[in-house]
Amino acid sequence: MIAVCPRCDVGMFLLHFKEVEVDYCERCHGIWLDAGELDALLEDDNDPFVRLLDRSGAPSTAERCLCPRCDSKLHEFAVNHVTLDRCPRGHGLWFDGNELPQLLARSGDSHAVAFLNDIFGNKPTIKSEEPKP
Repeated sequence: MIAVCPRCDVGMFLLHFKEVEVDYCERCHGIWLDAGELDALLEDDNDPFVRLLDRSGAPSTAERCLCPRCDSKLHEFAVNHVTLDRCPRGHGLWFDGNELPQLLARSGDSHAVAFLNDIFGNKPTIKSEEPKP
């Protein structure tokens, strides 16, 4: 069964990382992680970043924001000033196209943050000192 994007209502593509299939919407660049996929990718559920994502929320205010697995209305919750969406039945977690890079940039240093930046091509910017005259 092809998962349908919670935002666009179109079929998503499967991306393979470390034998984990991640659903990706080519139209809006959103990412769906089924329950357990983040843990499988990171191999460390004690990472501070993973614990940040373990929160409950309230039903989404978006007109269409349904779980790609069960069609339940996703629930919103905030992490580091980024609003994410989770299936209330525990099927997974949705990142809109810009949310994962924003969240990673605001989450400090951890193995999980470095690994996800590496997978999804988000390289932290390094400020260099101005050359001295």
